[in-house]
Amino acid sequence: MTTKTRDSIEVQSNSVPEQVLQEAVRAVVETCRIQLDLSLEIDPNPVDPREATVELGSNIALTSENGGWNLAVMGNRNSCEVLTRNLFAMADDERPETEDLADAIGEIANVAAGVLKASRAAAGQKVQLGLPFFMEEESCVEFFADGIHGMAQTVRGDNDLEIHVIIIWQEG
Repeated sequence: MTTKTRDSIEVQSNSVPEQVLQEAVRAVVETCRIQLDLSLEIDPNPVDPREATVELGSNIALTSENGGWNLAVMGNRNSCEVLTRNLFAMADDERPETEDLADAIGEIANVAAGVLKASRAAAGQKVQLGLPFFMEEESCVEFFADGIHGMAQTVRGDNDLEIHVIIIWQEG
């Protein structure tokens, strides 16, 4: 996989993958702001999610006639629990069940993918959304298969919230 974080992208400025990553990051940040009342900031020094503690995530495909994208939202357990508690109005000390984590992270990815679908349509790329796919532990790492390209951007919030927004595509 040729995942590169935003500060080390080796593609032309304003390339389609970089534009899609920026659109995806905006979609996740806005989704969290509107639905969860969380303020997330783009990390100026993002980390490669393969080198971070990524324990949970959700992936959703955006397909078109000429290719498409996968949008993944991943994080460590604490960050995903924060997102889940905010989405479901749970108490700060309540520990979400795995099913709640799957529902919440899937919902965030799904809504963000809908926003990304609209921005892709505005750019002239009509895409269809798939269904969110929840991932845990090793499946998060296995998600990064050989032969694919990806870009990631880390966003951060209060209470050590760290979320990785990832786009993946395959060429050829």
